[in-house]
This record gives sequence, C-alpha cells and structure tokens, in this order.
Amino acid sequence: MPASNEVLARSPLERLTWLEAIQKDPAVGACATAVAAALAVFGNSRSGEAHPSLQTLARRTKRSLTATKKSIKQLAARGWIKWTGAGDRGSNHYSLTYPAALVPAGMAHGDPPRALDGRGGSGDENRVGHSETNRTAVSAHEPGVLNKDLTWGDGWRQVLEAKVGQEEFEARLARLSLDHVHDATAFLTAPTGFYRDQALSRHEQAIVRALAVTFPEVARVRIKTTAERLH
Repeated sequence: MPASNEVLARSPLERLTWLEAIQKDPAVGACATAVAAALAVFGNSRSGEAHPSLQTLARRTKRSLTATKKSIKQLAARGWIKWTGAGDRGSNHYSLTYPAALVPAGMAHGDPPRALDGRGGSGDENRVGHSETNRTAVSAHEPGVLNKDLTWGDGWRQVLEAKVGQEEFEARLARLSLDHVHDATAFLTAPTGFYRDQALSRHEQAIVRALAVTFPEVARVRIKTTAERLH
C-alpha cells in the first residue's frame, strides 16, 4: 500500500503527465525514459502499479537486460518508481510515483505535481501539463541527441498507447511509423490515406504530445502514405 502522502500515476492521462515530468528531469537518461514509457503502458489505472519482468521491459524498449536494470535503478534512485525485484524472468512490482520534492504537503491525488526546473529543483512556473513548456524542454544531459538518435524512438508509441488505450491504439494508430524528426516537425508514414486521416482527425494532438515526451522539440506532425513516400 502506498504511503498516505504518496502520489501515484494511475489513469492514462496521469501516466502521460508522469512521463512528461520524467522527460524534464535532467538526471534521467534516454534509456531510462524509454523504460519509463514501457512501464506506463503496463500501469494499472486503479493501483498505479505495473508488474512486467525485466526481460519484458528489455524486449519492449529494445535494450539489453543490463541497460534495463540500470535504468530501473536510476528511476528508483530519482524517486520516479518504487521497485520490488523478482529476478530477470519473474514479474517485478513497480509503483509509478513522484520524487518527494515535487509533491507539496497535503497534495491530493490527481493534482499535477511541480515540474523539475533546469537545476533539478522545482518551481510552480514550470508545472507539468503546460504543453508549450513540455514541447520546448531541452534534455540537459544529452544535448542534440534526441533529434538524431531514433534507436529508442519507439518510446513514443508506448506513450501514445498509454494515453488512448490499447484497443484504440491497435485500431487506428499502431501502423503509424516514425521516419525522422526535423526541427519541430515529426514525419510519419501511414499505410493508407484513410488511415492517415483517421489518425489526424481523432488523435493529432495526442500523437504530438506522445512524440514530445521522447523528442522534446516536436510541436507538429506530418503524415504521408506509403505510396506517397515511394514517389
């Protein structure tokens, strides 16, 4: 059971907010952010807990088991999760929580915690949930990497799935693929024009926000069909 003053990320929207806060933490690296995105997908909306094995997280993030373990320890050390291990293959117990510095006394479940500023502290002017702040945030520990390195870029798909739900994601968004990110635009490919139009009309802002968690500079998306990419 969580402590009475512990705030857990339960609902899909709360898990997205949690991920955005992690992305703004300059002490959390790229691999740990991808692992956090995977944990958000497995999160339970009632308990704020997740139970994947380390091997499952490694497969989901396309990282080595060693790198995944290090990422879990990093997230736990920063206060983003509470972790009870069960080995590489067994289901582990994770609570998706916030560092104590971001949780004011008496804060109610569902209230947005304070966001980390560039010095690792907190400030109300940077409250999580302000989309423009999140979109323009820069990773202090790896400048420039997020625009070039797509090897861990599938994290945005896990964020998007957590936000819209597995059924809707599988029906209308799972077949989108990320081609590249340039300046503030993410370029994606959809299998058909109808698929593209459905994704944009129903979930354009959700796609932008999910991509911005992994690629902070993204403020818009452009989607072409597979046929258009070939011409």
